Amino acid sequence: MTREQARAQAQAALSHLPAAQSEALALLLAVEGIDQVEFMMRPKTPLADPQRWQQVLSRRCAGESVAAISGRADFFNLTLAVGPGVLIPRPDTESFADVEWGVGPVLDLGTGSGALACWAYAQGHRPVLALERSLMALSYARRNVPLGVTLVRGDWSR
Repeated sequence: MTREQARAQAQAALSHLPAAQSEALALLLAVEGIDQVEFMMRPKTPLADPQRWQQVLSRRCAGESVAAISGRADFFNLTLAVGPGVLIPRPDTESFADVEWGVGPVLDLGTGSGALACWAYAQGHRPVLALERSLMALSYARRNVPLGVTLVRGDWSR
């Protein structure tokens, strides 16, 4: 099966979704580890692992997100590591981050993947402290946040 055939297969399988075409392409790019330019230049290239493709397509059809399947989520211009045990940043999180924060320190309570802490640091906020209770989520935040962000394990609800 070629990349183009796989994309068409995914588009048909995901036709119940409002953005089936973009979902199918995003899934293919994630599984093949290529970008859109590579896909456009070589659509007739055979899939690297057709069996894996079928497994991944089944997971997506069962409702698992492309981000959860690929282990990566986009947040503004950042690409974050995500996986089991961490919430995947959503578009409404970008809307929240886009408000005027003013000056001063930033405390990200329940940082999860560290998306907001990364964004705040990239915007020049200092210091940035990110607090997370879950060790699993904290492991993703450690992969994502820059060295200047202080990560602390703790429960802010107590």
